[in-house]
Amino acid sequence: MLNRRHFILAGTSGLMCSMITPGAMASSLLLPATPRQTPTGEQIPEDIKGQFARQINDRYLAWNPSGTMCIKLAEVKTGPVSPGLLQFDLTFNCHDTEKADGLYQIAHLKSDQQHQVYLEKIEESNNYRAVFCLFEGQT
Repeated sequence: MLNRRHFILAGTSGLMCSMITPGAMASSLLLPATPRQTPTGEQIPEDIKGQFARQINDRYLAWNPSGTMCIKLAEVKTGPVSPGLLQFDLTFNCHDTEKADGLYQIAHLKSDQQHQVYLEKIEESNNYRAVFCLFEGQT
């Protein structure tokens, strides 16, 4: 049964919807994606893969409690394509191959860019690999 309260609520809702301009509706649908964060809560730039791609052959300093090493970014390789995920691998060259796999803080020597990554040794080479898998867009 339709009573006065339902009539007033439906009428005001319809009136409010008719007052919204198409531009306002479109802009609310095109809001920027929420910023991505690392597990430690630091903000991740939207174009992080592009930043790494521009830094190929640049040197990084990698350190953790077991020691420090100087590494050079050799390759940025796109990982598997999955909806909602940004996946890519970084390959670093290193002359010190005695360091163990583990969680390292890396710092780009020409900028203030720092990341915490898990570096794993690629067998029978002087290379280490870091895998990035980040959520894209809104969750």
